[in-house]
Amino acid sequence: SLLMRCGFLIDNRTVIINNSVSNSTLSTIKYYSALGNHSWKIVCYDQGYIKSTSEERQFTAVPGTCECSSKQECESAFNSSACLTALLMANISINGTFIDYQSAFYNRTFDCNGNTITGNGTGTAFYLSNNNSFNKIQNCNISGFSRGINSNISNGQSNSNNTFSNLSISNATYGLYISTSSAALTASSSNHTFSNLSISNATYGIYVTSGSSKSIFYAFSNILISGTPNGIYFYTYADGNTNTVISSNHTFSNIAISNASSNAVMFYSQSTFPRSIFIGSCSFSNISIVNSPTGFNFLTQDCVDVSSNSFSNISISGVSRGFNVAAHDCSNFNSNSFSGISINNTMDGIYMNTSAPGNRATSIRYNSFSNISIYNATNGIFLQADSPPSYPGQIANMSSNSFFNISIRNSTNGFIFNISRIAEAKSTNISASTVSGTTNGVTIMSTSTTSSNFIISLSN
Repeated sequence: SLLMRCGFLIDNRTVIINNSVSNSTLSTIKYYSALGNHSWKIVCYDQGYIKSTSEERQFTAVPGTCECSSKQECESAFNSSACLTALLMANISINGTFIDYQSAFYNRTFDCNGNTITGNGTGTAFYLSNNNSFNKIQNCNISGFSRGINSNISNGQSNSNNTFSNLSISNATYGLYISTSSAALTASSSNHTFSNLSISNATYGIYVTSGSSKSIFYAFSNILISGTPNGIYFYTYADGNTNTVISSNHTFSNIAISNASSNAVMFYSQSTFPRSIFIGSCSFSNISIVNSPTGFNFLTQDCVDVSSNSFSNISISGVSRGFNVAAHDCSNFNSNSFSGISINNTMDGIYMNTSAPGNRATSIRYNSFSNISIYNATNGIFLQADSPPSYPGQIANMSSNSFFNISIRNSTNGFIFNISRIAEAKSTNISASTVSGTTNGVTIMSTSTTSSNFIISLSN
């Protein structure tokens, strides 16, 4: 049969063109228009340029679920106000990005329906940006993209209240990539929920970066991350004219991370004085970490405040350091609580270091540790503070930390406190704790120039 060139017209506007339509055959056309009343018709030209026009008919578009089986159909669904839900009906292979930024993606649902979206190693499966809020992306298998989910906002932009659930992401550079960057806190990302996720064979499982902006109230739950060099990685920085960058009130629960070759959980924060960063009021509970150089790694530099965070019901094994905290040069790691923690087969169970190399004080203070079990370690708990004498008023302060019901077994050293030069570690309290099967129970190494700079109390 002769082939014809046909166009599908909505309200006398061509929206779909097919250059190879066979005569007297049936075809299915999917197009999602705006809500309301519309007209449609088909216009065809045969090879002799003879025009045929169908009768014009009417239809009414109402809100509902729109099915799609291709990139074009799915993008059409995103851009139609009639599609509250886009339902993927088939597996899709894509070169580059599947769903690029769609300004109409607001209060919508994209349901992959258990289907798989496969990339060619580039692009993004789903890209969200300014005003993409109150959306749901769910029930997807995503593989072979540079970024599985990419939420990226900058100056003067915001998005919030998006939900990502029942996602399996593999073979990506970033499983989840969430970026908020701006000048003077003009960008904001908040209240996103991530649940029931499986991420494997990625460079970064979850990567969150906040630069001169505000990111708050992210909730991560029921997440399995395996075979990624970095499980969860938060990078926060301050520059430009921003006074305080905020990354706070995040919750992490029921998360298992295994075989992360660099860091299971990393919070790396760097500011530029006099600007500062606040990371606080975050909750970590029911976390399992196996086989990683570091379990939790907090690296702070130049006026970063990490405070009022809680860590509970955490199991860590097969790591070099269970918790590694480094607070330097105007940074503070204060008033954090650790409870119900088990650390096994490690060099350092908990290692904390604070130093004031310049003229600004730094501290690790008022932290509480309770109901903690550490065994088969080189050092159970190792706290270290150092201040040079050049700036006597600006010290590294490791005072007023408390340890209750700590059990350290079969380790070389139980507690180690190393206080150098003019650093302070006053009012440190260890109570109701047991150290057994160790070479040294409590080791104090102090080269402080003032003996009163180190005061420790032990009690039953």
